[in-house]
Amino acid sequence: MKLHSAFPFVAAAVFAITTVQTQAQNGNWCGTDEQRRLMIEANPDLLRQEAEYENGLQAYLKARDTKREGDDSTTYVIPLVFHVLYDPTAADDNHNVSDEQIQQQVDQLNLDYAAMNSDLDQVCCGYVPKIGNVKVRWELATKDPYGLCTNGIDRITSLRSSSAGNFSKLNPWFRQHYVNVWVIKNFPPIPGGGTLLGFSQLPADVQDASGTLRDGVILIYNSLSSFGGGDATTLTHELGHYLNLQHTWGSTNDPTVSCGDDGVGDTPVTKGHNNCSPQSLYDSFCSLTPLIGNYDFNDVTTFSGVASPTAPASLIYPGDTTETVALTYSQAVAHGVSGNSSIDGEFAFNDWDTGATDMDTSFVSLTGSLNSAKYYEITVSPQLGHSMRLTGLTFKVDRSE
Repeated sequence: MKLHSAFPFVAAAVFAITTVQTQAQNGNWCGTDEQRRLMIEANPDLLRQEAEYENGLQAYLKARDTKREGDDSTTYVIPLVFHVLYDPTAADDNHNVSDEQIQQQVDQLNLDYAAMNSDLDQVCCGYVPKIGNVKVRWELATKDPYGLCTNGIDRITSLRSSSAGNFSKLNPWFRQHYVNVWVIKNFPPIPGGGTLLGFSQLPADVQDASGTLRDGVILIYNSLSSFGGGDATTLTHELGHYLNLQHTWGSTNDPTVSCGDDGVGDTPVTKGHNNCSPQSLYDSFCSLTPLIGNYDFNDVTTFSGVASPTAPASLIYPGDTTETVALTYSQAVAHGVSGNSSIDGEFAFNDWDTGATDMDTSFVSLTGSLNSAKYYEITVSPQLGHSMRLTGLTFKVDRSE
């Protein structure tokens, strides 16, 4: 099979869970966008090349979907070759990773791409139903470029394992038949701090002779899954770039800075986020539209019970031609107070606990305490793919005798 020809595989944007969203957490960085910036700086024509590539890809996908009959259950098997660069002058040889550690990484790749990874519970914001098997299986190559048997691991002794870069991509195997992965000791320090974990190139940027020399993934040895920790899916992430995925917020490594898109329809325009706090998740959304709706109690009577008879409401996302429900809110229910409203057309229940005398303005007379068993309840729920911050709920409240 050919790789990185005119139309590479396009993976679903949520296959790798949090690893596709960001590697910028804890000062660990993906270098793909910085490499792209340097390449465009040296050759601005790459922007035109990228646009042509994307247009051709979209046309191909549209044509393929038109001709497809039934579900496409094909699983694509992609051969990998790991080039392990060993620096004999280094103080330790931990970077000379073992065959077993390489195989463990391949096993982790296949778990991630088949949506069988252990961190699926970290998927947030309504995207759980969108998790899918990418139908890509990674295997170590069994034949080398000369047709000889191999275990898919190429060991090279070289000083280029330290302070590595594109110049460390030694002995690449034909990219038409293999995905090359280089494992090195370290990259040069990042200005301002942090650790560069690895990088790849987007396929549109490696179509010419210069790009051919850069093609493939390079990463530091201790980002392999066999070393554990939060960076264990670095290769999963970088191979996502190899398969034409950008970061979900676009072609930068700066989540939270500006709105962008990854070109895949299952993720919204977003700023991205570098932690999972509720505020950070909310702030990552870029297309916020106010939803205005009213829920009245006109059907309430003095015999209708503790729940409002008015049907639960649904609000449609404004401008959505498919009338997608953006949020729902439930019927209002009274808890712990009278069995019926005291007034027709109002949610007005009795038997609340009393405190100070009516009209008393003395603070010391306010002797009442909150009874948590007596309350009104209404549930507001944003639907799949929507986020919501309540900026206003208006209630008309009267104090009775």
